[in-house]
Amino acid sequence: MFSSAIIISCNDEEQSLNQPTQKPETKEAVETTVDGHGDIIPGSYIVTLKQDAAGTNMRTMKGYATRQAVAKPVMSDMITRAGLQSDQLKNVYSAEGMLGFSVDNVNNDDLEKLKSMPNVESVTPNRVIALIPWYCALFPWLPDCDEDPEPNPDQTTPWGITRVGGATDFSNSSKKAFIIDTGIDLDHPDLNVNTSLSRSFVTGSPDDGNGHGTHVAGTIGAIDNGIGVVGVAAGVQVVAVQVLNASGSGSYAGVISGIDYVAQTGNTGDVANLSLGGPADNSIDNAIKALGNAGVYVSLAAGNESQNANNTSPARVNGSRIFTVSSMTSSDALSYFSNYGNPPVDFAAPGSDIASTWKNGGYNTISGTSMAAPHVAGLLLVTNGNIQSDGYVSGDRDSNPDPIAHK
Repeated sequence: MFSSAIIISCNDEEQSLNQPTQKPETKEAVETTVDGHGDIIPGSYIVTLKQDAAGTNMRTMKGYATRQAVAKPVMSDMITRAGLQSDQLKNVYSAEGMLGFSVDNVNNDDLEKLKSMPNVESVTPNRVIALIPWYCALFPWLPDCDEDPEPNPDQTTPWGITRVGGATDFSNSSKKAFIIDTGIDLDHPDLNVNTSLSRSFVTGSPDDGNGHGTHVAGTIGAIDNGIGVVGVAAGVQVVAVQVLNASGSGSYAGVISGIDYVAQTGNTGDVANLSLGGPADNSIDNAIKALGNAGVYVSLAAGNESQNANNTSPARVNGSRIFTVSSMTSSDALSYFSNYGNPPVDFAAPGSDIASTWKNGGYNTISGTSMAAPHVAGLLLVTNGNIQSDGYVSGDRDSNPDPIAHK
């Protein structure tokens, strides 16, 4: 099962899956048993404003809390003057280059009112975004489905860490890795979690009830401490930015809230990892560009649909400090599930059979471009954005082989 995020079909915002007609016998067979696509959330929209809409004084303000405090009443006033109710306002985006908001319970009349507002740049439908559930949750008869963690196993170096140049001690660095995902296991013994900056945009706590975000965090920064695994930037501070719940479900509007937070909380040289994606969408693309322009490096999973990455967001984004990553195997071949296309793909990185940290203090081995992107995120930290390459993948379906990321 490939745990990179894709959009799945949802009704009433609840996840529903087409069940397989035959039982798959391997992890690799699971991907083809789940058919999914992006559902528009009825009555929910993302509104992008012209960037002077909140007033010129916003340009001199710094800090997420400060800018949110100014932006929220301004945007609430905007929608009430347009004839909507203030409780229809849900998410507010206050970062430079990202000003906007999301609204719910919008009917056709409301939609026309929003579009006619003088400060509105665009109005796009909000969508459900979700991970395919971890394969053991769907198919518990498969091998290797014992997820009870071994307490503090002896440390090993995953093959992917070795392939990109090995681990670098980053335990004393002030740089941070923001994991925009399902959260992080906040007390995992193999992770240096910055809990004070961690934030949830879906629940009360950014603790990971899924495992996906914790796996991503471990590849970037698992501590070199003699147990479990080790990450590319070993011991770096990892920050949970939870935009997907324990079942791996969220919305584009929620993901943009996470991006908005990182753009105003991260510092130049920090990195954000987004191992998620879905149908092409300008609102989420623009948020990623604003994040890069804020000085934060961004690593994006190319996607697992074996299609051109230009069809998906945010993988299709090119811009300053933004890197899209395809997945490769231990034999340097493009993973069969990996999306492709150059542009937008910048590098290939290990994504097949990747061991890393997991929820509840555990460890797990899974596959996907979700696993490839954090290798590059770690490299962006240790090289200060100057990633090198070490050969090219074979079997690239766009006939333009991706360079293999290396420090």
